[in-house]
Amino acid sequence: MWLTKTALCYTVSEMSAHISGTVRDQVERGISILRDGGLVAFPTDTVYGLGACARLPEAVARVYDAKHRPRDMALPLLLAHTGQINTVASEVPEIAWLLADRFWPGALTLVLHRSGSVLDVVTGGGATVAVRVPAHPVPLALIEGVGAPVVGTSANLSGINTVITEILICNCPVNGGPDSIASYEKTRN
Repeated sequence: MWLTKTALCYTVSEMSAHISGTVRDQVERGISILRDGGLVAFPTDTVYGLGACARLPEAVARVYDAKHRPRDMALPLLLAHTGQINTVASEVPEIAWLLADRFWPGALTLVLHRSGSVLDVVTGGGATVAVRVPAHPVPLALIEGVGAPVVGTSANLSGINTVITEILICNCPVNGGPDSIASYEKTRN
């Protein structure tokens, strides 16, 4: 199974026109895995990401474990659209709205005061949450399909800068090997 990473800008409604049926099938599988508390690795407009449903604390904890990331190091949230800011932030200054309107979807990450709906495990117990809307159809489709923000961090071990050329989508129990793996590889354009 192959997944193409591009740096083009998409909306969720444009996704079907930009990805193949095979990739759509993988996205549907990824949505199911995320809803069940699993981890999914996926391309974004910047790096390959490792994600979990942000509403499932056990799933978010698996991201920390998979990356060997300290639990006090907050994880960013990926949103499907600007309108989701109000679901994760308690205060959104006007400048944040202006920046979001100008640079989203895209690589800009905003750090805002978190709302009560954001789990402590996501923010490392902190008062703020990092959010962005990726400019790639796959994470947008995953977020929309799950119906909630997705924790999205780079798919490498914490503190190690690794270029990822192949990536896995997996439902990984914390104390064992993956239950389900499908290989994804970038293709050259």
